[in-house]
Amino acid sequence: MPKRPRSVTIFSMLVLLLGSVLNLARAIWAFRQANALPQVPLSTSMPMAWLAGMSLVWAIVFALCSFGLWGMRPWGRMGTLIAVTLYHGMIWVNHILFDRSQYAKQEWPFALLHTLVVLVVVWVFLNWPSIRRLFSAREMTELTGEPE
Repeated sequence: MPKRPRSVTIFSMLVLLLGSVLNLARAIWAFRQANALPQVPLSTSMPMAWLAGMSLVWAIVFALCSFGLWGMRPWGRMGTLIAVTLYHGMIWVNHILFDRSQYAKQEWPFALLHTLVVLVVVWVFLNWPSIRRLFSAREMTELTGEPE
C-alpha cells in the first residue's frame, strides 16, 4: 500500500481547518447570536438558528471527509468532492433566499469567483491522476482484503 503523500496530508488538514473548524466556529457564533437576537429589536435576513444548525452539519461532514482523506479511503476522496460541491450550492441557495440588500447582491461576483476557485482547486487536486491512483490502489486493497 502506498504511503500517504504530503500533499494529501496537507489537503486533509485544510479540509479539517477550512471546512470543519471554521463551520464549527460559525455554528457556535450563530448559536450565541440566535440566543441574543430575540432580545434585540432588529432581525437578520438569515435566521441565526438556521445558520447555526447548517454550520454544525457542515462541520461534521467536513470532519468526516478530512478523516477519510487522511486515511486514504476512497469514500473520503469522493465524499469531499460531493461535499464541497453541495456546500457551495447551499451557499448560493442561501444567497438567493436571504440576501436582501443591494450591497449584499453587489458581493455576488466575488462570491462566484470564490466558489469557482474553490471548486476548481478541489476537483483538480482530487482528480489529479497520481492522487486518483493512490485512492484507487487503496480501494483495490480494501476489496481484495490484502494486508496494507
